[in-house]
Amino acid sequence: MPEFIKATIDNIDEIATIHKNAFSKSHFTSFFSLSLLEKYYEFFLEGDSETWLQKNDEGEILGFVVFGENLGNTIKEFKSQYKTEIIKTAVLNPAASISKVLSNVYYRFLSKNDSFDETKSLILSIAVNGKGKGTGSKLLSFVSEYNTKKNLNEVGLYVRADSAYAVNFYLKNEYKIQAYTSGLYYMERVNLSKVE
Repeated sequence: MPEFIKATIDNIDEIATIHKNAFSKSHFTSFFSLSLLEKYYEFFLEGDSETWLQKNDEGEILGFVVFGENLGNTIKEFKSQYKTEIIKTAVLNPAASISKVLSNVYYRFLSKNDSFDETKSLILSIAVNGKGKGTGSKLLSFVSEYNTKKNLNEVGLYVRADSAYAVNFYLKNEYKIQAYTSGLYYMERVNLSKVE
């Protein structure tokens, strides 16, 4: 029977590897070295956020989820501390960097963005190793149950609007599109106590 356990620093290499294999090249973090990804996730392990793993009966990590409050501040701290390594990654991957810059300019100045209120609890990352069927849905259910115990009735996330697979996955798991901003859909799941 799969179990959920709170991640520790001892799991950081497996988390980075799963991220590297699961995230598409549309995510700039997929170009990070494993070492930089480990540093990235260390910020969330040491901060106020929650990082949980789902393991199978053999103890193998099937996937992980990072969620919580103030995630934006944690990302800013990481970018500030590892600016040089992020720039190096950008230089080594010029096509991805140019695409990211052009997208940022477009979304900032030319795209229509909705105004919306972001919920307190957000999911930052959810990734699976591809070996456990339904792992992603189980991780989402775990987040909902966890937040319900903390008296939080909703959870939000951002997903690339052009990623039909990911958008449909979240819709299937009872997330609703609330807004569009900078090429992303902001989605929420409310009434978490009704998780099946």
